Formats: sequence, structure tokens, C-alpha cells
Amino acid sequence: MRIAGDLQTNELYNYNYKEISRDENINSLIEKVFQKNIQSITETLKILNYNNVEKAIDAINSAKRLDFYGAAASQIIALDAQQKFLRINKSCTAYEDAHLQITSSVTLTESDVAIGISYSGETSHVLSVIKNAKNASATTISISRYGKNPLAEMVDISLHVSSNESDIIRSAATASRIAQLNIVVMLYTGVAARNYDSTAVYLNKTRRNIAKRVSL
Repeated sequence: MRIAGDLQTNELYNYNYKEISRDENINSLIEKVFQKNIQSITETLKILNYNNVEKAIDAINSAKRLDFYGAAASQIIALDAQQKFLRINKSCTAYEDAHLQITSSVTLTESDVAIGISYSGETSHVLSVIKNAKNASATTISISRYGKNPLAEMVDISLHVSSNESDIIRSAATASRIAQLNIVVMLYTGVAARNYDSTAVYLNKTRRNIAKRVSL
């Protein structure tokens, strides 16, 4: 009840957010976008289960393979996660093709981790592949909205984000994606910290080779 009350106040900002209006002036537009993203991250920090974060980092760190699953805007988060973890030599996938996601999910093992990303927690395809991953004995993790939802209830480790987006702009998935990206960065940083020396080696190696390619 205390958390619910905190999430309904804006005392930290002294700011009452309203959706954009017709012919919004640029100063107001900039302030609203920044404040909304800041608020989403701050509220996510309030509801974050630190024990689950640590469990997720441990599972990812020890996994032989990571599969990130998303659809539409959530797939962008999955691709960002793949880019980050590949740079520190964690074998992972983030297939955009639905059939490849299905194929990958059924070939997981108990040594692997599957991460389902869906703000609503109700995306049928993500639920399907996470179910496949569970049946394959892989550890499952979710990144979804705060509160009860099918995805969070299905997985072994649930991570939640907060966003006060209205239904009017939910299709644009704005502030919620910022919060989800922040969760991915948090997991990536946690795994990198557990392997500090090797992380530095891999990051320098990838940076040098990418720089060489760009300079050609």
C-alpha cells in the first residue's frame, strides 16, 4: 500500500504530467518528455526487487546461452541486450523472426537462460516461447510492468518496471521502453562487474576491431 501511494505522487518533481496537447510549444514538450522518462526510471527503482535482480544476474552470469524474446517495440530492447552481452563474450540470441524464436526456445537446456520482454506481460508469442523454455528446463526471467501479469507469474525470476503512460500513447511505448532499457543495462553491468578483468579485455578487443572496420 505504501508503494502504491508513492507511485501516485509527484512530490520529487513538483510536476503534474499531462499528455501532449495539440500545438504543444517546444519548451513544454521537451520538459514533459524528459520528466516522464525520469519519473519512469525513478518509480521503477522504488518497486525493484533487489533479491530478484541479484538472482537474475547470477543466472545470466552462469548461463551457457542467453535467449532474449520480444515482439514489436520490446524486440528492440531484446536486440539492445544482445548487442551488450555479445561484447563481453556471452553467447546470446535475439531473433526477430518468430519461427526462429520458437526453434531456439525448444533447444534450450537447463544450463541456459531465457529472458522474456513484454511491458504488458500478455504478449501471446512471448508467453509461448517462455513456456517452451520452461519445458526445456531453462531458467526463465521476465521484464514486464509492475503488478500481476501472465508473464511475471510464469517465470522463475520476475523484474518489473513502472510507467505512467496513458492508453493514448501506449502504442508508442515511450517511457516504458526507457525503464526496460535501464533494466537491461543493470543486468549487463552486474554480469560485467562479476567478470571485471575479462570484461575489460573483451570490450577493448571489440572496440579496437570495430574502430578498424569503421576507418576502412
